Amino acid sequence: MLRAVYPSLISEIDKACAENGIETSLLIKRSGKALFNGIRKLFSNYAELKFLIICGTGNNGKDGIALSKILISKGISVDVFFYEGDKTSLEYLNKKLDCSDCVVDCLLGTGYRPGIPEQLKKVFDIINSSNLHVVSCDIPSGVDGETGCIEDTAVKAYATITLCRPKPGLFLYPGRSLCGKIITDDLEIPDEIVNGVVKNNFVSYVEKSDIVKLPSRKPDSHKGDYGRVGVIAGSKGMTGAGILSANAAMRAGAGVVHLIVPEELMYIYEITAVEAVKFPRSDINSVLEYSDKFDSVILGPGLGRDPEIRDFVQEFLIKSKIARLIIDADAINALSGNPEILKKVGAEKIITPHDVELSRLTG
Repeated sequence: MLRAVYPSLISEIDKACAENGIETSLLIKRSGKALFNGIRKLFSNYAELKFLIICGTGNNGKDGIALSKILISKGISVDVFFYEGDKTSLEYLNKKLDCSDCVVDCLLGTGYRPGIPEQLKKVFDIINSSNLHVVSCDIPSGVDGETGCIEDTAVKAYATITLCRPKPGLFLYPGRSLCGKIITDDLEIPDEIVNGVVKNNFVSYVEKSDIVKLPSRKPDSHKGDYGRVGVIAGSKGMTGAGILSANAAMRAGAGVVHLIVPEELMYIYEITAVEAVKFPRSDINSVLEYSDKFDSVILGPGLGRDPEIRDFVQEFLIKSKIARLIIDADAINALSGNPEILKKVGAEKIITPHDVELSRLTG
C-alpha cells in the first residue's frame, strides 16, 4: 500500500529531520542525487544529453542546483535558468530550450500556491511547447500537490521524481495526467521520522503488489468456507449496479453471495445473477437480522435517493454488526450532510465515491 503525504506536512518533516541530525543542506544534496539517479533510470543515454534545469526561488530550485553540481562533476552538459518573476526573459528561455535535449523542472514543486503569476504561466507554456522531455522535481510545477488541481496551465512532465514520499496530487486528476512516469526517492528519511509527523494524516493508494492472487482451495472444502457477502442494492431502473457487484463478488472468490433487493424486482436478479441467493428488502429489522450471517456487506449500488432510503442506510450503518463494509453509490449520497454517522460505524469500512458523491459527502 502506497502512502501519500500532504505537502503541508513536508516542512514539518524537514524540521523533524533537523532535530534528528539530518540537516536541510544534507536533504538538498540527497535531492540532487535522487534527481540524478532518476534521470539515469529514465534515459540510457543520459551522459550524452544536454540538460536545462529551470529553477525557482524556493527549495525546489535548490534541488535543481544540487543536481547541476552532480551533472557538472560527471562531465555532462548542463545549463541552469533562473526564474526571476517579471524580470524573466522569455526570449532567453526559448534560446536555452532550442539548444537542450531535456528540461528539468525545478520551479515550484510542492511550493505551489493559488494565484500563479502570469509570467510564470508563460514559462510553463513555453516549456510545454518545446517538445522536449521534461522531468519534474517532486511534482510538475503548477499542480497542487494535495488535490491534483491546476489553474489555467501547468508543466506537463515526461516523468516526475517525487522526493521524501509521494504526494496525493500525483494520483488525482488532472494532475495525474501531467506527471508521466513517477519515481519515488525517500531521501533516506526513516519511516519513524515521517510517521511521527504524519501519524494517520495520509492517503493510501492500492498498488499492484497489494492485489494478492486468490489462494488455492482445499479439495475437501465447501462454499461455506470462503465467506458470505451481502449486497444491499437496487431500485426501479437501477438494477444493474447490484448485479455487477454480486457477480464481481463471486468472481473474487466469495463462497456465497446474497442479494438483498426490492421484492418486486427480484425476478430480474434471478435471471442475471443466478449464483446469488436473493432476499427481499422490506423493513430494516428483517434486513439487519438476515445480514448478521455475513462476513462483509456492499451497501448502496443502485439503492436510489428517496428519503426512506436515506433513513434505511443511516439506521443500517448505526445498528449493523457487520465486521467489514463497503459503502458505495447511493449509500454515500444518503450520508450527505451527515457524514458524522461514519464515526458510529464499528465495521472496517471502505468508501468508494466518485467526484460528485465525494463532494456531496464533504459538503
